[in-house]
Amino acid sequence: MTKNFLAELKRRLDQGFYRDNFESVGNLADEAALQSQQPLPLYVISHILSELASVWPEQGIPAEAAELAQVKIHAPIDKYLDTASSSELSADQERALLNDMVRGCLAWFVETTSLRRSPAWPPLDL
Repeated sequence: MTKNFLAELKRRLDQGFYRDNFESVGNLADEAALQSQQPLPLYVISHILSELASVWPEQGIPAEAAELAQVKIHAPIDKYLDTASSSELSADQERALLNDMVRGCLAWFVETTSLRRSPAWPPLDL
């Protein structure tokens, strides 16, 4: 996996947490995964962003859910991208970072379930 792909993923993800960006960054992660000898982390990132795009309305989400997404989802992905781009990861380091990303995503979905079912959540306009 090239450092350029990781830097570009981070740059694009830092542009904002919104549906169109999830799709753009997810597509880049897929492209990078196809060119990588170790595609799993990039596939996980792509899958997480795809799942977010599927429930994230175009007009955005309530502030509390967006803030929670920054903590639970964006931060672990960012940490992985920073760590992987600055050094070679051991298998244990990579596994720990992958677990943090997946755990954060699952936690966000669980913690926002009732909110996503409430009238406060804008309807999806897919």
